[in-house]
Amino acid sequence: MTHYIQLIFECVLTLFAIDFVSGFVHWAEDTFGTEKTPLYGKWIVVPNTIHHEQPAAFTQKNWWQSSWDLALCSALIALAAWWGSWLSWHVWVFCVMGANTNQLHKYTHVSRAKIPLPVRWLQDLRVVQSAKDH
Repeated sequence: MTHYIQLIFECVLTLFAIDFVSGFVHWAEDTFGTEKTPLYGKWIVVPNTIHHEQPAAFTQKNWWQSSWDLALCSALIALAAWWGSWLSWHVWVFCVMGANTNQLHKYTHVSRAKIPLPVRWLQDLRVVQSAKDH
């Protein structure tokens, strides 16, 4: 039983970590980035600005259009963890959830009927953000 409690605790901490990191990165983009910021202004700051002005606009994009940058960062994190010999299930959960934070955010801007049932359950359990909490 103790092993399961530890596993749940580690999973929750991993989810808190990705929530903190994604929030911090979003804050940093909004605070320090501009449309003219080299490397990421055009691809990251501009879509964020559009989202703040038209919150539902990004719901029209497919997963790749709205998550390529997160998928790339997640792949680099997993690669670095593998190379450094510290790749674990925690890193995998962090990377998979991290690569999908924009998709999960999209679900806060669509009707509940359009949200897949497993995501609605996670929203109801408050594991991922719901429209009400957004």
